[in-house]
Amino acid sequence: MDTIPTLEVTSYFRDSGSLVGIEREKIDVNTIHGFIVDFDDEWVLLQRVFDFYVDGWVFLRRGDISVIQSKPTEVFQKALLEEEGSLERVDFTRRLPEGGIITMLRGFESDQVVILEEEAEDEDKDVFYIGFIRGVEDGTVSLEFISGEGGIDGEETLIHIEVVTSIAHSLNYTLHYERYFARQRNLLAEE
Repeated sequence: MDTIPTLEVTSYFRDSGSLVGIEREKIDVNTIHGFIVDFDDEWVLLQRVFDFYVDGWVFLRRGDISVIQSKPTEVFQKALLEEEGSLERVDFTRRLPEGGIITMLRGFESDQVVILEEEAEDEDKDVFYIGFIRGVEDGTVSLEFISGEGGIDGEETLIHIEVVTSIAHSLNYTLHYERYFARQRNLLAEE
């Protein structure tokens, strides 16, 4: 499918508070689940849901989205979230920042772990970076990369913002790294 869901479709799912599945056929084989809380012509802001856990925020580039839907599974899972009291954790009031993604990228704290995904020449490969944003200028974002083992290489990677397809933060995954690095900083400060 080469059509992007219309603004009306996106608006319907936002306004109804539906749990949705979002597919990006050319970017990722996995469906991303969550609640659309805001969108504009370029980006969709999703409060992510993973394994019945309200799990951070994902900004998805609208042009990559091939399907937005709420099937009976999503309807049932939303009901379970509500029964468990987890639905109240969804912040339906959050909005995309004035000034767009550039403003949002500049607004991250220096110790906040962010995942940036970019277009890949080979559709079978994901290209993503996990790290700390160190600067945003001239259409690029500078990211200090962290390894899966909690290492920081000290070098910054420049990523062209125009090729960024998603931005994720405050996920269970990234929060674990943030707490790890906070403990490391505390240990260094005690020495």
